[in-house]
Amino acid sequence: MDSTADLVAALRPVREPMLTLPELAADAALAFALGIAVALLLAVLLRLVFSRRMTRQEKLDTEILAAGALSPDERLLALARIARDCGVEISNIPGLSQALYQPGRDFVPDALEAAVRSHRAKA
Repeated sequence: MDSTADLVAALRPVREPMLTLPELAADAALAFALGIAVALLLAVLLRLVFSRRMTRQEKLDTEILAAGALSPDERLLALARIARDCGVEISNIPGLSQALYQPGRDFVPDALEAAVRSHRAKA
């Protein structure tokens, strides 16, 4: 009876098929695509980590500036929402509540904007 070593020695070597050019190209394309995907994911994560956050005052300035481009009624409503979010007491601004509930009235929202800006300066 043959020993295990003799049986292993009698085995033929394993023949793996050679990779063809299309298979090599597919592997290279897959590796390239995975590299691009990892690079994009890394770029997004780094951007989230190192991006500069807007300060509260910068955000407020941006919102006020955006409200300036609206129609007078929409601007008034936008400024009232900004004032509410900032904690500005708007009940002492004369004519504001009538202008909010009756659109089209002659109310200049500059007083409300000034109140928001002055409250921002105090904060």
